[in-house]
Amino acid sequence: MPKAQEFLDADQVIKASLNALGEAIDSIHSPLPPAFARAIQAERNLHLQIDAEFGLLTSTEAGLRMGSRSRTPRNLASSARLAGRLLAIVRGNSAYYPAFQFGSDGQPLLVVKQLRKLAQDSHWSERGVIEWLMSPTTYLDDQRPVDRLASDPKSVIEAAQLAWNASW
Repeated sequence: MPKAQEFLDADQVIKASLNALGEAIDSIHSPLPPAFARAIQAERNLHLQIDAEFGLLTSTEAGLRMGSRSRTPRNLASSARLAGRLLAIVRGNSAYYPAFQFGSDGQPLLVVKQLRKLAQDSHWSERGVIEWLMSPTTYLDDQRPVDRLASDPKSVIEAAQLAWNASW
């Protein structure tokens, strides 16, 4: 694609995005602090990053990956999440499962259940756990926990214990 066309397409995307964002903010009918809009955009950017790097699976896709033979495979993923074995990003009425939490056999990594339990005990949200997994931490020599999730789950648990229960 010629450079001029790329700029034109990017300009159209920006204009359409700003228009949609403006309409969404207008629909609230009350002032919205700019920090809220920035936080929502940062969260959406993280979701896009997870999807691009690892994939975000629908409940049906996650259930199929786990080996469901049911006519409603999404129930397997939902049950696993309710049992604390999976993390999900919730948008509206839909849950999306980051693919980084599945092993090569399609099953949830055991470390996810440990992280969910630790998060509950430490008063961390599911969303907070996902954000933490994707962020470099000094507890892992500035590496992201997600990059060690399958290969070194013990170090991820130890880092989470330190990070989530730090006293200042």
